[in-house]
This record gives sequence, C-alpha cells and structure tokens, in this order.
Amino acid sequence: MSSSENSDSDESSDGCALQSPFGMGNPFASASKSRRVITEEEKPSQELYDSARQGNLERCKSLLSEGLVKDVNWRRPKDGNAALHTAAEEGHAKIVQTLVAARANVELINDFGLKPIALVPQGTEAYRILDKLSQPLCEVRRCAVRQF
Repeated sequence: MSSSENSDSDESSDGCALQSPFGMGNPFASASKSRRVITEEEKPSQELYDSARQGNLERCKSLLSEGLVKDVNWRRPKDGNAALHTAAEEGHAKIVQTLVAARANVELINDFGLKPIALVPQGTEAYRILDKLSQPLCEVRRCAVRQF
C-alpha cells in the first residue's frame, strides 16, 4: 500500500493537496479503497440498487413494500452511490419518485462529492423531481459559512 493511500491528503498532478472536508483523505480516490464484502443483510439493498439502475420499477416497489430493504440510502461500496443516485443518472423518473417516497435522502453525497441531482441532465423529469426537493448549492455554502 502506498503512503498516499494512508494519508489524509493526496497530491494532485498540479501539486495541490486534495483534502476531504471530512478528514477522509482524497475524496476522489475511491479506487484505493479495499473491496468490502456485502453482507447477507445488505443484499436486498444491493438488489434495490441494481433494480433502480436497470429501470425495474416493479421490483423496486416490491423490495420496498415487502420490507426487505433495511436502508433505502444504502451506498454501493465501489463508489458510494445509492439507488437514488443510479436511478437519477439513468433517468428513471418513476423510480426516483418511488425512492423519494420511501424516504431516500436527496442530499446524500457519493464518494465523488455528488448528490443525485448532479448526475441528472437538466430538463428531464428526474431532474424536476429532485430539483424541487434538493437544497440549492448556494444555500449549502451559506450554511457552511455561518458555522464559522
């Protein structure tokens, strides 16, 4: 393992240090993460993620209504994306709506610092749904500034 994988900051190609605001090292270095084994309890959440990616609305509804998914905001270890991220990215508006109704967090950030709305092309139905519910970036920045 290289020393950059163990440090709290990594250097980019221009010599600037990349630092996570949460002290977790380079937030864009997900490739350096060790592979985590998905537990039996997480498998329905992974299936929800896969169904959302594939656009399988009926399977998503079934997993949620049967109570099989313990965490609708479960994040895939590879990239930190939740089912809402992938449904949004794939443009599956009805699944986005279903996940939001099941209390999926529209503010959840993946390993690349992106919320689901950042993965959707503007003007799409999925974007309109998330845009109504997501906190504007300028508001996030104002809140952060007020804390100091």
